[in-house]
Amino acid sequence: MGLMLSSAATAEFAALDDDGSGFLGPEELTAAGLFEQYDANRDGLLTPDELANTPSATSGWDVDGDSRLSEIEFHQGLYRRADADANGAIDPEEYDTELAEWLGREPSPSASRPAN
Repeated sequence: MGLMLSSAATAEFAALDDDGSGFLGPEELTAAGLFEQYDANRDGLLTPDELANTPSATSGWDVDGDSRLSEIEFHQGLYRRADADANGAIDPEEYDTELAEWLGREPSPSASRPAN
């Protein structure tokens, strides 16, 4: 039996799932606007100070090694983190368990994050 998502998580997921596939692709996750929440000075880069405000580690996401995350690096890193089973798509359970903290809410009550 799958995870029962909260009504908030179900509504959020459905709003982002533009193609109605039941999964989120990279473009759909980008539409969530998470990068903009952390880019305080709106320069298109997340600096170390801005990254300090993110809910979890972003180490390994800085592909070019410039100590800042571009919007592309951020979304690619977040997508890899959220796609816990690495199948190339974020399903509703991954959305709820992996992204709740980034969305500023608690996971659904029956959700638990798998051990890494």
